[in-house]
Amino acid sequence: MYKYPIGVVLCIFLTCRVLFAAGNQSPPIFATKEWREFSPPVEYVIMLDHMRIVFLGEMREYQNPADTREHIRTIAKHTALVSVRNTEVDLENFSTVDVDLYYKKRVTEALDEVKKNEDIVGYTRWRTVPDPRTGEDILASLESWLRGTDGVWVYGGERKISEEIVTKPVTVGNKRIMMLVGIKFTLASAHVIFRFDPTLFAFEQSPPLRSTEREKP
Repeated sequence: MYKYPIGVVLCIFLTCRVLFAAGNQSPPIFATKEWREFSPPVEYVIMLDHMRIVFLGEMREYQNPADTREHIRTIAKHTALVSVRNTEVDLENFSTVDVDLYYKKRVTEALDEVKKNEDIVGYTRWRTVPDPRTGEDILASLESWLRGTDGVWVYGGERKISEEIVTKPVTVGNKRIMMLVGIKFTLASAHVIFRFDPTLFAFEQSPPLRSTEREKP
């Protein structure tokens, strides 16, 4: 999902309830290519300032066409991509809309390229059933898997993959601040961090700290 003009921001097969303990276990091979993409991808991003955004990964959600109550959500990491909005565009020859469309096109092309080698590190599979009293969908079963920094997959049973921001002290001018540099995913004993190196960039003002918490089933 994109927002303009300032920048690009982009965000169960079980029929019974599982109560397995967490442990090392690779996820099943999910045929998500045969499933329907349920919603637009959510990009994991960090805004360095109003001109620069870092893309770290994405979350996708799929729906089983044979059972529309069954969903799979994937968390994927790719090479950090920094989007820098050009401030030297000749606005006398191009309208703001033209510039925004050009910027969106370039960012989309660059993201498509890095995503060719993205690495899926997390899966969540769940299924809903109608509530007999209200008719609304309620969670029937859920399973999660996460591949930690050691490369080992961990099965979390009914636990959800949690997200939290990662900060690091950096110097901006003559100030020492805590800056958002990544997103940490945790499930049972496994964790993985999507991050970038803030020392590669110069800042004229303090970059904003932004929460990246996502709504989960």
